Amino acid sequence: MPMTDDEFDRIKEAEKQRLRAKRTLRRLQTALREQREAGRGTVARMTDRVQTLFNDHRSALDALQWDTARLEARLDALRNTLTGASAAPTATGARSADTLGSDGPGDDDGSDDETTLRRYRAEQLLDDLRAQLDADAPPSDAPDSADDASASTSPDDAAPDDDLPEKTIGRMPRS
Repeated sequence: MPMTDDEFDRIKEAEKQRLRAKRTLRRLQTALREQREAGRGTVARMTDRVQTLFNDHRSALDALQWDTARLEARLDALRNTLTGASAAPTATGARSADTLGSDGPGDDDGSDDETTLRRYRAEQLLDDLRAQLDADAPPSDAPDSADDASASTSPDDAAPDDDLPEKTIGRMPRS
């Protein structure tokens, strides 16, 4: 049975539509594959950047912890020196007591000139701190003058116990 022209045109048109749909499907698959690869690349770059940021954060945190520990050791050494609790370091404890000049872990200078310079700087720093503490301390030779001054003032002129101003924003005057 021979095929009619209408049947042939109908089959030909259906085949063309199938080929168009197949071509569209291939384009969509290619675009999807490219998007997936781009997404993977983006995720990989973001992961690398996050890892880099994490590493930078960790190294900054480690440096901060090291500086904090070093400064706390300096503070303890200065506090001990100011209170007189520490005696002169012994020959075995000289390196451990010398925290003022340490720059980092594993410092092994062994130089007498550097040790002497560090001790001189430490003494200078202590002298400066003592001078500052002496300047900040109230005069101890006139404790009675403060009692006389408070006795001569009237109760209305006396400062409140907590040294707050008479009126501040949001506060009512004291009565």
